[in-house]
Amino acid sequence: MRTSDLLCWDWAQINRETFAECTVPRAKTLTPQVLTIPELLAPFLQAWWEGQEKPASGPVFPARRGRNAGGFRSGRGASYAEPLRRDLFRAGVVRLPPVKDETDPKGERLKPNPADPLYYETATTLPVDFHSFRRAFNTGLAEAGVNAQQAMLLSGHSDPNVHVRYVMRTKVMRTIPAAALPPLTIQRLVSRSRRAGIVRVRDDSRGGLSPTSMISVGHDGLEPSANGLRVRCSTN
Repeated sequence: MRTSDLLCWDWAQINRETFAECTVPRAKTLTPQVLTIPELLAPFLQAWWEGQEKPASGPVFPARRGRNAGGFRSGRGASYAEPLRRDLFRAGVVRLPPVKDETDPKGERLKPNPADPLYYETATTLPVDFHSFRRAFNTGLAEAGVNAQQAMLLSGHSDPNVHVRYVMRTKVMRTIPAAALPPLTIQRLVSRSRRAGIVRVRDDSRGGLSPTSMISVGHDGLEPSANGLRVRCSTN
């Protein structure tokens, strides 16, 4: 769901008996969509509903402060990236071990590691925000082998070119699946013995062919000879 979907999500759009299905408003495209609620999410959503005294309608995520407190949040110019990162850190979601906050006089408080890409900008990435979850979700669908049509439906994308930009180039996405390659049977190559023969080679130090420069071709390896070096090799 986009942030705009979450801001206008109503409890009336959720099956509050089983928490198995809901309607996603799709505020951007104005095309509401019925989807199943993942089993992983259902108990958290139900607990959130019960914590709000089981409303039959109203905002799923109401405003907490201001003139709209208890009602729908205003999405105009609002950014929830900082509160998101704050609560992600409080929940222990990190890529690198936290470091001590030097502004804490007691030295007990921790803060995100300055090198953690979830919380700080890097040369190639921006800190995590709500839209990061859409990119992660679409990438997860691709890694799970979900076809593009179903993935676009689940993410609410109508343009395949836009959808492709949401799939990140993870290690799994860079790995060629074994099923995409033809099966090859590699048999043990059988060594065949071959009778040793004499091959004359050019000796540039003497000019032309030299009767003393001989290579013996066989299967026993290298061995010296009275007239030169015999190279015995096997034909596999």
